[in-house]
Amino acid sequence: MSKHVEMQSGLKNRHIRILSLGSAIGTGLFLVSGSTIQTAGPIVLLGHALAGVVITLAPMTRTPDFRSGAMALPLWLGALAAALDHATPHTAGKTR
Repeated sequence: MSKHVEMQSGLKNRHIRILSLGSAIGTGLFLVSGSTIQTAGPIVLLGHALAGVVITLAPMTRTPDFRSGAMALPLWLGALAAALDHATPHTAGKTR
């Protein structure tokens, strides 16, 4: 007994355009990163990781209790540690 299921298209033309634009940008970044890593070495990956951390922590500078300089570093590192702790699979299902 096979059941015929009718599928519908839920994506509009603008969604397809955004997906294709994101794919083109991602492909370009991937290719440029590969040639950069070949030229400069694996230290480029560290630069990408550092940029990711900075981009992740940048919104914290917009909080009302923002502190500058070394006083903010423990706050930022604490938030990063909390985010990493919640992202690790070994803590799934455990309660504290």
